[in-house]
Amino acid sequence: MPNIPRRISDQQETTLHIAVAASQEDFVENLLNGLNNEDLIAVNNRRNNVLVYAAASGNVKIAKVILMKNESLANPNSGITPLYMAALSGHSEMAKFLYSKTMVREWAETTQEELFLTCVKNDIYGKHK
Repeated sequence: MPNIPRRISDQQETTLHIAVAASQEDFVENLLNGLNNEDLIAVNNRRNNVLVYAAASGNVKIAKVILMKNESLANPNSGITPLYMAALSGHSEMAKFLYSKTMVREWAETTQEELFLTCVKNDIYGKHK
């Protein structure tokens, strides 16, 4: 897929980043079918991957499709974690889903505390639907 994965914004976002942020489910699925893993794991200038964008949007369907392609995106080596972004954005269903995919127990205790406090602050701790 020539030129589709290239960076298209000042923040070094790819077409996939933008499509995920806009919750364009069909477009995202079509893009994912044509991208290689290197394109999928691309990060923006803040070192955030596409799953962070899905977490910010709250679109669990897109997050599931992304993780079917590469489960490691739930546990990035840089940037904000998708789980923390979901909590920060107040998306309880996304946070619940990503919690099951994230290696939270391997986080530093202070990072775990920050996640907990963010969940409480955004009224998603213990929230069930």
